[in-house]
Amino acid sequence: MELIITPPIDCLHTVEDQPSYLLLMHLMKYEQYWKFFENKKNRYLILDNSAFECGEPQVDEMEKWIEKLEVDEVVAPDVLYDAKETYLRSKPFLERFKRAYPHIKVMGVIQGKNMKETRECIRRFLDLDFDVLAVPKWGAKKFARVPIFAESLSRYRVLMELLEYMDKYKRHVPIHILGVNDPEIEIPAFKTLARSIDTTWPFKVYKNFSLEKRFPKGLLSLAQSRIEYLKSLLKV
Repeated sequence: MELIITPPIDCLHTVEDQPSYLLLMHLMKYEQYWKFFENKKNRYLILDNSAFECGEPQVDEMEKWIEKLEVDEVVAPDVLYDAKETYLRSKPFLERFKRAYPHIKVMGVIQGKNMKETRECIRRFLDLDFDVLAVPKWGAKKFARVPIFAESLSRYRVLMELLEYMDKYKRHVPIHILGVNDPEIEIPAFKTLARSIDTTWPFKVYKNFSLEKRFPKGLLSLAQSRIEYLKSLLKV
């Protein structure tokens, strides 16, 4: 499994040598942000629609940035907790992008307000030509049975359903784990099951953490040590 760290804008230098990056559409308004990735066209770039950050998927200018930054993968539009609307938006997006950009992979994000809807979303997505399927943190939280480690445990439940349906449909696609808050738990649990995982966790040592706000220099060494710690979990 590949670990993708997503740092605040002013800390992008801490992941200078990372082989893959998750780019967020809502941050493309910052020149410092997109210029960093303009120099990373030899890396694997995944363009996320920022649905979680903005409440709605930001897809209007996606094609502009796909071409400008030569991205390798895009995240199809998804709607929080809504399997039907996610499907209705993702399907035409996928079909259009496969025609316009056949060389670019498309990631579908599984959604649903309960397990019944989530299973239906999984079944429908496996009938489509997605290159990657993602399990998001916000959908997973809905199915928590216990308060301790709820996000990780519920995401595990969704992931097991996805793997079961992949076996049933005889269609196996890579899996991405979106926006991990507890990588200490989820990296060991998912590292043999998922292609990749992304997290901002190392930088959440700052209580006022934001991708758009300045990160305190005094906490930078601690954040970097947390990055190295997560990398070590992949080797165990």
